[in-house]
Amino acid sequence: MDKNVSKLVRELEVLAYAASHSLQSPVRGLLAGCEELQRNAATLPPEQRATLEMMASEAQRLKSMIQSMVDYIQLETHPVTSAAVDCNEVVQTVITMLEEDIKQAGATVTCDRLPTVWGHYGRITRLFAALLQNALKFRGKQPPMIHVSARGAGSGWQEISVTDNGIGMRGEDTDMLFRLFRRLQPGDAYQGHGSGLALSRKIVEAHGGKIGVESATGKGCRFFFTLPDSAAASNIQEAV
Repeated sequence: MDKNVSKLVRELEVLAYAASHSLQSPVRGLLAGCEELQRNAATLPPEQRATLEMMASEAQRLKSMIQSMVDYIQLETHPVTSAAVDCNEVVQTVITMLEEDIKQAGATVTCDRLPTVWGHYGRITRLFAALLQNALKFRGKQPPMIHVSARGAGSGWQEISVTDNGIGMRGEDTDMLFRLFRRLQPGDAYQGHGSGLALSRKIVEAHGGKIGVESATGKGCRFFFTLPDSAAASNIQEAV
């Protein structure tokens, strides 16, 4: 490994450790203090109760953002072992994980026959989960319709798509969509802090692939990404 790259990895690991421990500690203290005050919140005036709830909510959001930053850095610094990953199995696992969210949204999730790719099972599962959660969150007035499909992308690659009928976005906004903590929807209309798609990009790029989106306002989104084909990648591994 190049010395400069090695140094950067070490610095990122230190930053991840600091975020995970030094930054999380005062946040835990804030949350504990809010919980203690909330036990006696019934005695407070309405405006003070509202302020306390806002503080607790913001502290919880900060805790989640710090953890997302740690996860983002660890995707860059933690080596993983790749193997054949059946995307059909992954999607079914994610659907089971999100079963309650799917029911609450009245969503229908359909899936074509998907390929077996070469990568890290846990990270690819997280990738599919983030894209399905995004489709469920940014739904329109109609019940969500989410479809997962795939096609060969040539030269040992598979392209997988997650298509929805949600609120969509302006074409000019797609470039900023995969940046960490960047939210296109203002205010509190949608929960979250804009890390899911940034983590998705990091996962895809860690596998050597690319991710993108096609969308228009009110027309839903089609997220597409490439992953190495299992057969091609395993043949290369055997040849090395």
